[in-house]
Amino acid sequence: MTEAMIGAAPDVGLELRGVSLHYGGKRSWRRKAEPVRAVDGVDIVLGPGETLGIVGESGSGKSTLGRIAAGIEAPSAGSVRFRGEPYAAIGSAAWRRQRRSVQVVFQNPSQALDPRLSIAAQVREPMDAHGIDAGGGTVEAMLARVGLAGLGGRFPHQLSGGQLQRAVIARALSLSPDVIVCDEAVSALDVSVQAQILNLLQDLQAEFGVAFLFISHDLGVVRHVSHRIAVMRQGQIVETGLAAEVFARPQHPYTRALIAALPAASPAARRQRDARALASLLKA
Repeated sequence: MTEAMIGAAPDVGLELRGVSLHYGGKRSWRRKAEPVRAVDGVDIVLGPGETLGIVGESGSGKSTLGRIAAGIEAPSAGSVRFRGEPYAAIGSAAWRRQRRSVQVVFQNPSQALDPRLSIAAQVREPMDAHGIDAGGGTVEAMLARVGLAGLGGRFPHQLSGGQLQRAVIARALSLSPDVIVCDEAVSALDVSVQAQILNLLQDLQAEFGVAFLFISHDLGVVRHVSHRIAVMRQGQIVETGLAAEVFARPQHPYTRALIAALPAASPAARRQRDARALASLLKA
């Protein structure tokens, strides 16, 4: 895949080259096991302070790609580099230092938080683990920044789904990361709360300069937050480019199908979109 196809950002913060992760398939008495290609030869780059959206249907490999990008899982082939340096071996001291700079916000915040600890304690916990001074109201200020002022003493069961996700975002930001991998970070929330969290992420990016690898099955959500989009299908990136260009002139049939499935704002908008899709098909 060429650099133009990859849609590289001018400055590389996180870089995945030829990344694959194959799992052993099920073996039967009639045939040997075929490997499951969860991720298969993916190239992506994420520049400082930008948002790269990874979109695809369930089972496309996007969440596995996110875990590799976050250093949670090691690829079976290819390389992952952060700030020009390869990821260290998982579990090593160097890996723990790198993990401070690359954080994750998962889909289900209630599973990501410890029900036995207060929200403030859970925001403070990673700071203590990395030897960061959490004094002087640092935790309270971070909670206030994500809209949870005065709620640090509460426990997870006392907060709504949107508040829980805000707490998880505050915990990730407490380490001042350069990159946050958002894996279906708003898919468990209702539409109005989704919009609030997406706006919060964009505000935090403008304030702190953090880059987001934003993973979602919802192309509409990805379009709202992403500078660039990579479309993933069956473990591979089939199309990538600036968000506006991907939506205006989708090149791959799978991308066109995803866009066609989006609800249109009006019948006129639907007709315009269908006309663009037809023109794209006639050129193909």
